[in-house]
Amino acid sequence: MNKVQYLEALKGELAVLPSEEREAAIKYYEEYFEDAGAENVESVILELGTPESVAAKIKGVFYANNPNYTSVPPQPEQKQKLLGLPIWAIVIIALFAIPIGGPIVLGIASALFSILAAIFATVFAIIIVGIVLFIVGITVSIAGIIAMFTAPFDGMVGLAVGLVLTGIGLLLTLASTKFCSQVLPALIRWLVKVLKMPFQKRGVVV
Repeated sequence: MNKVQYLEALKGELAVLPSEEREAAIKYYEEYFEDAGAENVESVILELGTPESVAAKIKGVFYANNPNYTSVPPQPEQKQKLLGLPIWAIVIIALFAIPIGGPIVLGIASALFSILAAIFATVFAIIIVGIVLFIVGITVSIAGIIAMFTAPFDGMVGLAVGLVLTGIGLLLTLASTKFCSQVLPALIRWLVKVLKMPFQKRGVVV
């Protein structure tokens, strides 16, 4: 704790006292720190004790000299403001914005969900095509190997075509699976973040 923090804490502890008594006490301890010098701040804090203990002594003396004092200085009313505006202004703006902003937000959400659904359908179709090509490629490759015993040329062509189809099917399946496991979750998180943006609580300015 430094000098400024100590005096701020002391001022907070003395908030129940009249302003002139509080300011006089703070001024006294400010001068006390200044007389001691900046290099002796820590030793002064150790000498004085905690702000709570110093405040307790000051309040004890004050209440002893002013036994009838019971009033507490009124605390300034704090009104929360959102985006620098009072709450009532935000409510009015929101009421006027709902008829316009509501359909816009719903339209944006519908568009984003449609895009996401289209991506899902496309990826699913690619996976199905990849699996089908893989199965067909395996089947054609086996048929080509068998045909090589009776018609070598046709069998080699069939084997080559089968291997190509198998490779394409395997590539599509693996690529789609990787997309679903890595890209798609990130896309969903981004979509959720976008949809939550209008409803996120802004910083509150007091």
